[in-house]
Amino acid sequence: MVTTVWVNPKTHYPVQIEKAWADQKRPPVVFASIQIDAELDDSLFSLEPPDGYALSVEEPGCPDYKRKLMTKVKLLSLWCVMYMNDNHGQFPGELEDVVKWGVTTREVLNKILAGPDDPDEPPAIRYHKPNVARRDPSTEIILYENYDQWPDDGVVVGFVDGHSELIVDQNRFD
Repeated sequence: MVTTVWVNPKTHYPVQIEKAWADQKRPPVVFASIQIDAELDDSLFSLEPPDGYALSVEEPGCPDYKRKLMTKVKLLSLWCVMYMNDNHGQFPGELEDVVKWGVTTREVLNKILAGPDDPDEPPAIRYHKPNVARRDPSTEIILYENYDQWPDDGVVVGFVDGHSELIVDQNRFD
C-alpha cells in the first residue's frame, strides 16, 4: 500500500490522505475532510450495544495469557510491516533492526517480547524473517510464541500481513 499525504505548509496538518493499493486492483481510499482536535458530542459514543446485539468480550478457548500475547504479536507485526514499507520491501533481518530504524527503543522491545504477565521475563516471542520469493501475506508466519514442547492450547502466531492467530494444530503451524 502506498500512502500519500498532502500537508498545509502553514499549519503542517494533513489536508488529504490517499491510501492506494500497490496492486491497483482496488480503488484508493481518500480522506479529505480531516479535522484536528475537533470537538465531538458525547452523544456520538455509547457503550451500549444496539438492539438485537450482545457484547462478547471472551473468546472461547483462548486464555487471557494468549490474548495478551496476541496483542503483542500484532504490534510487532505492525512494526515489521512498517519497516518493510520503508526498506524497499525487505523485512528486518532481526527484531533489533526496528530499534536501529528508530520505531522503538531496546527497552520497549524487550518488554513487548517478554511474557504478558512479567516484563522482565525472557522473550516469549520469536521472529522469523519471511522468504520474499514465496511470500503469501495471509499464510506466512513471521512471529510466533516461543515454546519447548507444543502447548495443548496452541501457539500464538503473527503473519506477514499483520494479523495474528492462535494455531492449535501443530501440523498447520509446521
